[in-house]
Amino acid sequence: MPRRQSWTLARSLDQGPSAGPCRRWGKRAFDLSAASVGLLVLSPILLLCAVLVRLTSRGPVFFRQKRLTLHGRTFTVLKLPTMRVDADRSGPSVVVFGDQRLTPIGNFLRRTNLDELPQSFNLFCGDMSLVGPRPRVPDLVNLENPEERVLLSVRAGLTSYAS
Repeated sequence: MPRRQSWTLARSLDQGPSAGPCRRWGKRAFDLSAASVGLLVLSPILLLCAVLVRLTSRGPVFFRQKRLTLHGRTFTVLKLPTMRVDADRSGPSVVVFGDQRLTPIGNFLRRTNLDELPQSFNLFCGDMSLVGPRPRVPDLVNLENPEERVLLSVRAGLTSYAS
């Protein structure tokens, strides 16, 4: 599928301006029920991971960061911290395999994607959707780029169409 068509397809599948109320409410109802079941079923794992993070590293149990979602609205994404405190100041924003800034438990959490479990709270609150583009850091968004504007025309997601 050519690149331009895939952007149009992504826009039409989510809550863009052309989506009717039934599609929007149905998608939100699905997101809410998936988040509720996910939080209920995965809460013991989330609790265990939070305790391990607390016991093995300094700082808060949840990593909070401002991100962008539908129409450029900011929200605070929740994750389990995987890097040492102030690691963002001591290296590049991209983390590579074997990065020294990762904590031992953080390395495991990243490999298994368990660091993303707290985003279920964002899904439950309506900041994110189950499927949509990954939420963007505001400093890295270039609104002059049409593709960036398309990404902000839909609600950010836990998993993307490409995944």
